[in-house]
Amino acid sequence: MRHRWERFLVGVAGVVVGALVISMLPVGAATGDPLVLGEANGSIKGTVMRTGGVRSLKIVNNRSNGTPLELVAQAGQPPLLVNSSTKVAGFNADLLDSRHANELIRVAYDARDDFGEGNSPGIAGWVPITAPRPGMLVMGGSVSAQGSVAYECGLWIDDNTRVPGTARLSSESCSTQGAVAVDKGTYYVKFVIRDRSATTTFGEAATWVMWVPFDGNGAVPTP
Repeated sequence: MRHRWERFLVGVAGVVVGALVISMLPVGAATGDPLVLGEANGSIKGTVMRTGGVRSLKIVNNRSNGTPLELVAQAGQPPLLVNSSTKVAGFNADLLDSRHANELIRVAYDARDDFGEGNSPGIAGWVPITAPRPGMLVMGGSVSAQGSVAYECGLWIDDNTRVPGTARLSSESCSTQGAVAVDKGTYYVKFVIRDRSATTTFGEAATWVMWVPFDGNGAVPTP
């Protein structure tokens, strides 16, 4: 009887020691088990969580150098999928260098197949363009012509501002380019023919202008 009792105590002690050892080992949740925080959890199936709260899940990392969320995907796979196109404040890439898409560049163009003698004011091209913020207007104009007397072609903004450095003299085809700094607003770029002669015959004419953002670095033309 005594030996049986000793064997029973030894068996109970083994069970208790084994339980203690197992309890000291790292644990984690497997498929179907509750999630164990602070340990590695494994599952061969996906997990779907549905809640009616304001937020389904909130993760807070209190370490100064900690990251609240890390998503690891296999090569070639997206780390995140969404079902909405609604912008997320502080997350969506809505600006490029603090500028909207329509503030990056704007282009306007005017072309005429026949700039003939009937255009007495001498405006071979007339292009309106709107600058959404201060920047640069980069522009150009060209006209085909045949004659024996020199005339002048040049670029103007609105009715009274000549773009510096754009006046050209020619007795045949004439082209010019220029740039000028402008503030926010709408401008009318004109490609003007002056001192024209009755012996000069004009043909096709084209005028173009681009607005580009400008941060103040570089040479600014002085009107």
